[in-house]
Amino acid sequence: MTLRDRFQKLFRRESGGLSTATTTTDVPLSTPADGERVLRGLIDAPNPSLDLISSAVEGLQKEGKQERALDLLAEACSRTPNNFSLVERTAELFVQSGRSSQAKLLYARLCNSPSHRVRAHFRLGEMAEAAGDEAAARAHYSHVIVDDFEFPGARKRLDALAITRQPAEVAPTLPGLLAPQKLLHYRLVAELGRGGSGTVYQAHDEKADRPAALKIFHPQAASDWQEARIALSIGHASVIKIFEVDEVHRFLAMELCQGGTLKAALASGLDPRAALAIARVATETLAAVHRMGVIHGDIKPSNFLFRQPLEQLSPEAITSALVLSDFGSAASSSATERKSARGTLGYLAPEQRRGELLPESDVYAMGVVLLELFWQPSLLDPILRDRQRLLRGDPIAPPSAPSELPAALEPPLRTLLARVFAPNPAERPAAKEINLLLVTHFS
Repeated sequence: MTLRDRFQKLFRRESGGLSTATTTTDVPLSTPADGERVLRGLIDAPNPSLDLISSAVEGLQKEGKQERALDLLAEACSRTPNNFSLVERTAELFVQSGRSSQAKLLYARLCNSPSHRVRAHFRLGEMAEAAGDEAAARAHYSHVIVDDFEFPGARKRLDALAITRQPAEVAPTLPGLLAPQKLLHYRLVAELGRGGSGTVYQAHDEKADRPAALKIFHPQAASDWQEARIALSIGHASVIKIFEVDEVHRFLAMELCQGGTLKAALASGLDPRAALAIARVATETLAAVHRMGVIHGDIKPSNFLFRQPLEQLSPEAITSALVLSDFGSAASSSATERKSARGTLGYLAPEQRRGELLPESDVYAMGVVLLELFWQPSLLDPILRDRQRLLRGDPIAPPSAPSELPAALEPPLRTLLARVFAPNPAERPAAKEINLLLVTHFS
């Protein structure tokens, strides 16, 4: 269907106030008011089609009416400030037309939406970078990394901005980006990872004569000591050990897990027995966390670490080697106020994307991890990468193709996963129920 045909179809639908004798063939689409009327009808609809809105703007642009089209969209965004999808599309159109100042205001509004703020901060970072405001660009990219460390391009851009600064400028203000070789009794060996709040280094504790992971908070970042306090309060063998908290020098000293992440192990492929052992330990650890009245808030493969390389471990040894880390998004299950949604979209439960963090939100995320452990990536990718489905909160269903699960475990686990991904948190099983199933069928 051509753009003109689409306009005619839309005009017939949106012009109900005209007399029955009037049709789109009677009123040519070249009439200036027609394109505007179609666009007004689209943006005033209960569920406006963003693709058709873009087509309508394109049509008005061809008629030399682009500025009028953008003005109409700006009005619509003012009338419906919580229609974040329309705000995002309008901001994109503003960028394309050179209305950067208006686009920035709209993207700033999108930063208040859990499902839109990561992309909004990234776009604001791009715009700040293009304008030569490196400080603002770094701040926006850091926000992206805090919410979604794996967001495409964010880490690379932040690293590039750090490199462009002169060391003399960096050293006194950002020790996390260009750290000293020694901090108190910790000798820094190598950088392990960097986020919006700080940088993690491999270090050696010369006082205790042991390896450690040192997280040094950036001076401009708000250090959240709750991460350390929560991990310390749990006291479970499979929760990351905290050695020292120094609020004066702004660092955490933790055990050094040199075996890499579960995410890396999944990418390399797992033996089915190892996958089952990992699932059993991971669910038991989450059940222990919940027993202590803590919600982790960011369950995903990159937050499970191995104390030793996986290839050196038997399935039985995995029990003492797997560690749950990163309690930066954690909260008390009895808290009346919760942190806003953070983390990677594919692991966020529907209620968590709306800003409500519950123990059942962790269960939902653990269900995604179980899918990754037991089902082939080629079958899972179309499901876990469908951003529109995830944003809608549609339930996840395991692929129907055979998995790597033992025959006795597959049917009951499929049944359990159907409950794990229930949109209503109250219908999901507890972590201890999932663990009991895995332990019962573990051999």
